[in-house]
Amino acid sequence: MNITRDSPREVHTHSRSIDFEGREPEAYNGYTHHGKLWIPTHAYAEWRHGQPIEQISVNGNILKKDGTPGQNRGTQRYCTPAHQSWDTKYGHNAPAWLLELFADSAHTTQEAGK
Repeated sequence: MNITRDSPREVHTHSRSIDFEGREPEAYNGYTHHGKLWIPTHAYAEWRHGQPIEQISVNGNILKKDGTPGQNRGTQRYCTPAHQSWDTKYGHNAPAWLLELFADSAHTTQEAGK
């Protein structure tokens, strides 16, 4: 037997999940339910050790026509300043309130990702 390649790796990842309440309804821009209102209630991020957070996923209930939360939930993925699509037409920039939730995690500048 000939070993042609042996590449052991150890990857450390971090994740953080935050539940919150009290957000005002906002426009939902996902593929389904586009244009409806929703109330975000949960945010999740995952990143490699020593690297910045590049994306944050947010989900919450889509509002029914009467303005109450329905059973349908939506998810939106936002770019942080460390993501290559930040401030481009290809990504959705994370709003300030979302970046503030993860402010004590490394993601706040583009330089953090370089």
